[in-house]
Amino acid sequence: MKQALADKEKQIEDANHQIKEFLKQQDQGQQLAAMQQKTIATLTEQNQLLLEKEEKKVGFWGRLVGQRA
Repeated sequence: MKQALADKEKQIEDANHQIKEFLKQQDQGQQLAAMQQKTIATLTEQNQLLLEKEEKKVGFWGRLVGQRA
């Protein structure tokens, strides 16, 4: 009886350890996703600024007829 109880306690400990590891990995995944989202936002902003800069190089009439810088 004592051995069965000890076995069950060991199984519970193992399961708790696995849950903690899973939660740790999940947290790391969420942090990575947040960093990727921030990087995407930064790159999008930089691309927008570059596009606006390019548009300023070509005058209004040039843009109207489809010229590029």
